[in-house]
Amino acid sequence: MLLVLDNCEHLVAACAALVQRVIGAASGVRVLAASREGLSVAGERTVTVRSLSFPPPGSKLDPRALDACEAVRLFVERARLLVPKFSLGDDSRDAVAEICRRLDGIPLAVELAAARVKMLTVEEIRARLDDRFRLLTGGSKTAMARQQTLLATIQWSYDHLAPDQQQLLQRLSVFVGGWTLASATRVAGEQLDEYAVLDVLTRLVEQSLVTTNRVERGTTRYTMLETVRQYAQDRLNESGEGEARRNRHLAFFVALAEEAEPELVGQKQGAWFARLDLERENLLAAHSWCDHAEDGAELGLRLVFSLGVYLLHRGLVPLRHRVTEDALTRPGAEVRNLARCRALWAAGEASYFMGRYAEAKEYVETSLSISHEIGNKGREAEALRLLGYAVLAGGNRAMARTHFQDALALSRQLGDKRQLSRALHALGASFYGEKREQEKAQHLFEEALTLNRERGDRAGIAINLSDLGATSIALGLGDRAREMLREGFSIAEDIGSKRAGIAHLSGASELAVFFGEWNLAARLYGAAEAQRERIGHHPEPREEMFIERAREALGAIAFAAAESDGRSLSYDEAIAQARAWLDEGS
Repeated sequence: MLLVLDNCEHLVAACAALVQRVIGAASGVRVLAASREGLSVAGERTVTVRSLSFPPPGSKLDPRALDACEAVRLFVERARLLVPKFSLGDDSRDAVAEICRRLDGIPLAVELAAARVKMLTVEEIRARLDDRFRLLTGGSKTAMARQQTLLATIQWSYDHLAPDQQQLLQRLSVFVGGWTLASATRVAGEQLDEYAVLDVLTRLVEQSLVTTNRVERGTTRYTMLETVRQYAQDRLNESGEGEARRNRHLAFFVALAEEAEPELVGQKQGAWFARLDLERENLLAAHSWCDHAEDGAELGLRLVFSLGVYLLHRGLVPLRHRVTEDALTRPGAEVRNLARCRALWAAGEASYFMGRYAEAKEYVETSLSISHEIGNKGREAEALRLLGYAVLAGGNRAMARTHFQDALALSRQLGDKRQLSRALHALGASFYGEKREQEKAQHLFEEALTLNRERGDRAGIAINLSDLGATSIALGLGDRAREMLREGFSIAEDIGSKRAGIAHLSGASELAVFFGEWNLAARLYGAAEAQRERIGHHPEPREEMFIERAREALGAIAFAAAESDGRSLSYDEAIAQARAWLDEGS
């Protein structure tokens, strides 16, 4: 016999007592209880009922894939009850997908949103989701009062929390995209220790207001639905604590970014890249809050500099450029100090990788000037090195070499192996491409590689291998280049560096030219170019020279067809093809 109990959350104790008596008296009875929290009865097995499936963030789904999403299907079904001719077209598909995504696939919320199509277009509904609790009203008159509006549904759950649970829920709403127990304790815990926070957090999970996500071999993360988060934020702002909590959130994530910065070029960089992936939304939220925080100008400059390596290797160069410019132009950020010096350098590097060489040069020259004013030789060396790249891109090889040599001399004086390896590599780049100087370039790249291997900087190793592979090709050492590219691809995959992966795609194309495999060369060239465009990464000037041989060998039409094939590949598909070819010849 099956006994079904529904809506147990408003009578948890009574329902628990009933179930205990029933199963104690009749062993053959099974009970299915629907509730927002468990009954804590012996033998209870909890099964979480998930929200409806919805399109993932940033996805561009085709119509069939979108129709397969449960939340989208529910929206369309309910909309057609009011507007029989409603359908998903090219003009409405993205809006409906975003509505379902931002409403977390919550059935009641999706139904209430669909009910608005009688008076609003889906684009107008989407535009009003920031005020969702006023927008999503008017549910079934036969439903309980707490299920007739989205606000009433969330508020009923909130009202049944103890005061300390309400307070923690409010404070946790400053997190975007989730949090850990450690970050909750630091940002929301106030005087509570980790175990006290854990106890209250456990109750929020039991009340289905917070969910857990166990990362394999990692730290448990917690999240709340965006609808719950917006409600909790409203309550936080009403409490007068909003500013203080966001300030704590900002301080925590600036500290995390600064802790990560040296690790991103060390032996644990892969783990740190993955950790920052999980916190990306929190880091961007911290960046935005700098506009309001009392010391936001200084903290904002520190934050964007510390995230530079992460954003570069994750293929987020335009984002890096935007947030760095935001930080530099924020009121109060004009003070010529170390924080501004480093952020100007970061803006210059982002501009360089986007192909904005004149802009890069201007940023770096200002950074160099400040480094002289504050007497920071380390920043001076880094500015000279980047300035060398900017003028090299402009065609002034002699001036670039002078800057690189000055940067190298300073780096040797400081004894900083990271800066020394970068300066050696940069000087090698100034010799690459000159027929009688390739061996000199090779020697400098190898010296830089040795230092990076000592330091365990795998991202640095991958970039060294990419340029060493190109130099080996120029010296007629195709098999040596193949092995370097194979190792570099392996590193790029292990640490998730799109910058290194794309550099090696380009290198594989160049090697295919060397071996006369013209179609493959054109296809990999197209793949590398397309991936660069997708991440906003402009090819460095020397990277265009090699492909002309393939273009001439194939002819314009055949080359364009092969290049187009490469452009149609995803990043993973292109990498897989290049690695398979390299493995075939090993």
